[in-house]
Amino acid sequence: MEAIILGTAAAEGIPALFCGCEACTTARALGGKNIRGRQSLFLPPDILIDLGPDSMSYVHRNGFDYSKLAAILYTHSHDDHCQPDELGYLHGPTYANNRVHDKVLVYGNQNVRDRIQRVTDHVPEADVRPAVPFETISLPNLKATPIRSYHREPDEEETLNYLLDRNGKTLLYATDLGRYDEETWEYLSGLRLDAVIMECTFGVIPRNPQWPYHMSLFDDIEMKERMHAIGALAEDAPFYITHFSHNGVIPHEELQAKADPHGITVAWDGLRVCL
Repeated sequence: MEAIILGTAAAEGIPALFCGCEACTTARALGGKNIRGRQSLFLPPDILIDLGPDSMSYVHRNGFDYSKLAAILYTHSHDDHCQPDELGYLHGPTYANNRVHDKVLVYGNQNVRDRIQRVTDHVPEADVRPAVPFETISLPNLKATPIRSYHREPDEEETLNYLLDRNGKTLLYATDLGRYDEETWEYLSGLRLDAVIMECTFGVIPRNPQWPYHMSLFDDIEMKERMHAIGALAEDAPFYITHFSHNGVIPHEELQAKADPHGITVAWDGLRVCL
């Protein structure tokens, strides 16, 4: 399995568009891995998780060909992950011709489907379907199982992470989330994960208990330890952190130095994960 982490920032990006804070100023000066676009994941050649506001730049920068897309999986409806108008460009012959698949399968929770309905009503090339927690989605050469993440109150939105299974390898893509509930932990206890990509929005700042919907490096360390404890993650399985906010992030190399003792890799835009 190959997975490409297209962007590694939270909603505002790093450096943020209008921001002059220390983190953003430092990122502009250092460049390289410190420049971070909004989160998305691509499984070549045909599966995308989250079609967000930086999608066009990722296609151009990496030389991707999204005319081959078979499916788009959405984690939740926030703007940095879900830009409904982009789906309008699936429509042919005005915008898209010679695509490999007549229809692109589009999966999301109810909030996502409500957001994109106004666009996809007029785009027959998008086949919109529900993503239901713990119900496996069978896609070309991939099985994707949504699991519950705690990123919004359940009565607001049932947010999702995804277990991605291809060629006998399983990758957990976990953004956005707070800590898992016990139902999700019980589900994970019966699995064997070959790699994890997990959010680290707050960077080196301990999570504010009044804002339990994102995590920090300290939370990621605890989540990784619990995965080891329940037998869901091998000791040598790679563990990546991503989805950084300028509130709490430090330069890439400094953050990596803090993550190294825990066997955690700080992701950067364009990082390829191969299993």
